[in-house]
Amino acid sequence: MNISHKSYGKTDVGLVREKNEDNLFLDKENGVYVVCDGMGGHSAGEIASQTAVNLFKTVFVNYQEELLKENNLLPITETLPPKGNLLLKIIRLANRSIYRQAMDNSSQSGMGTTVVAIALENDFISVAHVGDSRVYLLNETELKPLTEDHSFIVEAQKTSDMTEEELSKIYGKNVITRALGVKGTVQIDYSLHKLNKSDRIILCSDGLCGFASDKEIFETASENNENLENIVDSLIKLAIDKGGKDNVTVVGVEITDLLKTVQEPIAPFTIKDESPETLSQSDYWLQMFMTKPDSNQNDSNKNSGPNKFLLFSIFAAFIIIAATIIYISGNN
Repeated sequence: MNISHKSYGKTDVGLVREKNEDNLFLDKENGVYVVCDGMGGHSAGEIASQTAVNLFKTVFVNYQEELLKENNLLPITETLPPKGNLLLKIIRLANRSIYRQAMDNSSQSGMGTTVVAIALENDFISVAHVGDSRVYLLNETELKPLTEDHSFIVEAQKTSDMTEEELSKIYGKNVITRALGVKGTVQIDYSLHKLNKSDRIILCSDGLCGFASDKEIFETASENNENLENIVDSLIKLAIDKGGKDNVTVVGVEITDLLKTVQEPIAPFTIKDESPETLSQSDYWLQMFMTKPDSNQNDSNKNSGPNKFLLFSIFAAFIIIAATIIYISGNN
């Protein structure tokens, strides 16, 4: 990975919701971090966000090399860093998995989740997202958004002359225009950004950014910047102080050292909807994840084999010795 970093993440149910439908994935070894914000009744939002998080874990623990060699799952012309490539493939798989679950189970109909995922490599960060969970780059002078919400209000800002105050009064302004699992296909935004030593990255669900402004987030993080734990805890508290009307999740990452490269940034672009062939390939991978034994479990079984044999041998020897003693005693 050639990049050293610290990380810390936390999720909170808030003050209003009964359940927490947010989920997060922290993988320091691979430099991969994910925040998902689920939606849907009867705990379906929690199922959707957990499904997405589980797929990130499955791939980065067991299937990195295999999935990187799979070209039909992401037929694009752009050359991406390996882990950036994996982020996009996993998000496609997550969309397909959630959508199929919802189709098969009426109680989960309409469930979905946002996703924002980053991967650290050398001196850059891959960012992939769907929905309105966000990634920020934080340094001493600014809080820079690395994502743009897929929401009604953002689309309205692009296409209308309405003021921000006028837009804030629109009913349904917080409706998101993209999410995982609500459609059979999904569009994903991707970008690649250069990093510097001491940069901090903030991932969050809209339980924070939906109630606090970027200015408030920056001021709160700057005032509590002794370490990542302070930053994350203070941002969670900021969301709670704003009313805690939603689940809130915050992940902080701090770059402590990195290897400078000539890799150029990649401006944000959108991965288009999957073709029928790509969807078929997604189904193949999801089926394989369900049927192929976990490699970690295989290793565990292999390691336990000799131990079981040794125990059996000792037990057998004990039986033979005991039988011999009984035989000799009987003859005497």
